[in-house]
Amino acid sequence: MSKRSSLSLLVAPLALLLLSYCAADRSAPEAPQSQSSTPASKGAEKDALSGEKQGLASPTSRKIIRDGEVQVVVKAYQPARAKLESLVRTAGGFIAKAEVRHTLGKVSWAELELRIPAGRFGGIFKQILQLGIVERESIKSRDITEAYFDLAARLKNAKRLEERYLELMKAKAGGIKELLAVEKELSRVRERVERLEGKLRLYDNLVSLATLKVQLRIEAKYVPPKPPTLGNKLARVLSDSWDGMKAFGEGLLIVAVALLPWLLPLLGVLWLIRRWWRKRRARKAQR
Repeated sequence: MSKRSSLSLLVAPLALLLLSYCAADRSAPEAPQSQSSTPASKGAEKDALSGEKQGLASPTSRKIIRDGEVQVVVKAYQPARAKLESLVRTAGGFIAKAEVRHTLGKVSWAELELRIPAGRFGGIFKQILQLGIVERESIKSRDITEAYFDLAARLKNAKRLEERYLELMKAKAGGIKELLAVEKELSRVRERVERLEGKLRLYDNLVSLATLKVQLRIEAKYVPPKPPTLGNKLARVLSDSWDGMKAFGEGLLIVAVALLPWLLPLLGVLWLIRRWWRKRRARKAQR
């Protein structure tokens, strides 16, 4: 069998696989969409349709991304922070991000982003609500089951296409031009495989670990001002008087310094006037 015949036998099924892969790629969504809560019957119907279509998903393997947010007023920051760290550590999660604001040397507000195993999300959420006075709470769930298994199917097809290109490379059928074309397509398919694997890893991370943002606002105690005593009033008046006298003295000093460059010419003019006046008086006395 000639090299062209063997190349044709390999390329024909590969072309069919490539056409089906591209068609699935165009029709498949790229990212999950947020879904509102639906009745259990509709969710079961969607599961059945998804499992029938792809042969991968089942009602027990739904992919749900859970997010929550809580704002709590607490009496002190350190005990609340220690309690949060203990809850997260016990649940097997971690604190992904923390932002703390200080006012007059004390913590006045803090926000922590917690990553918690999805199975412990509900229990941790309820315990955090008991830290203090709850001002706001919210929970969101996004069902990405369809997008997840669609992405997994696209990844499977991409890997199958990659294997066929590798077979062509190993067979070394055709000329240099054909091999270069196959190598170019192989590089493109491998890049897509890596991208799809990265998205699947991201989905797995978001599904396995729920995200919970906790805002802690520290309760501020109001301290009424004390009425001023007689001693305080006298001290304030004396202080104000001293400040006024000091300001007046500073003003005089500034005026004196400003007039200093004019002092010598002024003294010279006064001396000339005095001399002229004396000469005039002397002339009058001689007459």
